[in-house]
Amino acid sequence: MGGERRALPLSQPSSRGVRERCSRHARYRLLPFLHRVRVVSHETKHRVLPVARLVKNLTPYVGALGLGFLVAGVLLLALQRQSEIYWGGFLVAGLACSAFYTAGRFSELTSMFGRRSAKRGANAVLLIVIVAGIVVLANIIANQQATQWDFTAAQQYSLSEQTRKILGELATSNDGDIEIVLLDRRGTEQQLRASDLLQLYDDASSRVRVHVIDPEAEPERALTYTSPTEPGVALGTIIVAAKGRTQRVTAATEPEVTNAIIRVLTTETKKIYFTSGHQEKDPLETDANGISGIASKLEDSAYAVETLVIARSQSEDVLRIPEDAAAIVVAGPQTDFLQAELDALQTYLDGGGSAIFLVDPETQGLTPELDAFLVEQGIVLGNDVVVDALAQPPVYPVVQSYGLHPIVESFGNAMSIFPLARSVTTAEKRPEGAEIRELFTTADENSWAETRPEELAERSGPTPEQTLGPIGLAMAATIPRGQETASRLVVVGDSDFISNELTSAPLLNADLFLNMTNWVAQDEDLISIRPRKPEDRRIALSARERTNVFFLSLFIIPGVVVVTGVSAWWGRRGR
Repeated sequence: MGGERRALPLSQPSSRGVRERCSRHARYRLLPFLHRVRVVSHETKHRVLPVARLVKNLTPYVGALGLGFLVAGVLLLALQRQSEIYWGGFLVAGLACSAFYTAGRFSELTSMFGRRSAKRGANAVLLIVIVAGIVVLANIIANQQATQWDFTAAQQYSLSEQTRKILGELATSNDGDIEIVLLDRRGTEQQLRASDLLQLYDDASSRVRVHVIDPEAEPERALTYTSPTEPGVALGTIIVAAKGRTQRVTAATEPEVTNAIIRVLTTETKKIYFTSGHQEKDPLETDANGISGIASKLEDSAYAVETLVIARSQSEDVLRIPEDAAAIVVAGPQTDFLQAELDALQTYLDGGGSAIFLVDPETQGLTPELDAFLVEQGIVLGNDVVVDALAQPPVYPVVQSYGLHPIVESFGNAMSIFPLARSVTTAEKRPEGAEIRELFTTADENSWAETRPEELAERSGPTPEQTLGPIGLAMAATIPRGQETASRLVVVGDSDFISNELTSAPLLNADLFLNMTNWVAQDEDLISIRPRKPEDRRIALSARERTNVFFLSLFIIPGVVVVTGVSAWWGRRGR
């Protein structure tokens, strides 16, 4: 048939591009690159020696170990600066390991910094440095402005209302400057803590000057505040001086320092008399039901506290209240007063005197003469027991509602408690010109004035004829006595609220009574909420727990971070 030959069909070209690859059984990139011809030298001058190879293989581990040492050293330096042998050893070991890593990988590091990625990293580092510089600059400016915010629960790093009020009044008074001197060794934890507190006083008023003197380094200067004949002053002593008088404080707390300021500024020591002879509460009694705590707080406020038996206080054959009495306190009498004693009280009030009456519901029917005396002053004590259904127990009413009066105007909704209290109201007939205000009441209609307390076990609510809350528990009265004189009275239907048990609790009971005393003694500038003693909020850890925290924070957590970072770096290096 002619013998023509047909051309063989060509296979279709592959749709996949030709690329370099390794044989299935060859190591990664062991063979020459595709379409590239190289001359393979058989010389051994570039052969890596075993020791150098070992050093190169160890450098990643030594570098990671050095990073861990550096992190541990920095943490120890920040947390336990006094342990120099530990953080110093960690830092030296970390620097040595880092130097070993740098020497072993010097050629790779130099080539790495020439790459584009290294330049991007350098830019990132530069950005971090700029941001850190801005933060440092902002911190410096903030420190120069001396502005701070206290977010602690007890406002531990802020001055109390009373302290700010006293220091604020220095600007308009003629009392001169106040000098506060701390005698302590510089650099100790005690000195730094006390200096921080005193700096708050210095910042609050330009009339306060604070000095820190190290008696060991500056003995001559320290002698200007102490007497050469007296025994050595203990380190940590604070001396408050003003108007030629000085007060020493051994505890660097705000209550102690503020009370010392009050004492050096007070030119007259006013006397507060607590009546005795009718089984009243004793200002010297130290048990839970005593009132020695409130008496001590009065003395801290520059008052002198004394007891008075009116029946034995005679002048010209007539019972009289001492002329130096700034106020009389009748705290929980269990028996009635004699008419002669009440006449002496009335004469004292007519002369512009002041008094506080704390009368309990347990004495209903036992003190009719005293009750009638208070009615003549325009105040009525109820024959009842105040019940607060939401309190526990219900006969311990909780007060958070205060009236518009200087004694309580700064209390807000802070809490005070009155165990077994009776109601206090105003009388229908008041003394002419008398101004009587309600100080505080129970919260709402969940309280009532119970006139039959013996039935409380049988029912859970008031009867229809009983008065629903809010129920008044205290009254304050200003009663004119002639054209230029007025007496001040405070009547409370409870005396247990000033017991040692409640005045030492985190309540306003102590502040409430102190403000009452300040008001009746006409020391309105002292009315405030007093500074609280700092609370101990430390967490007590056992020896095992402290060890666990130590290793967890200094080794385990940094170690996990380091191992994770090294693993990620090693994995990327082998790709």
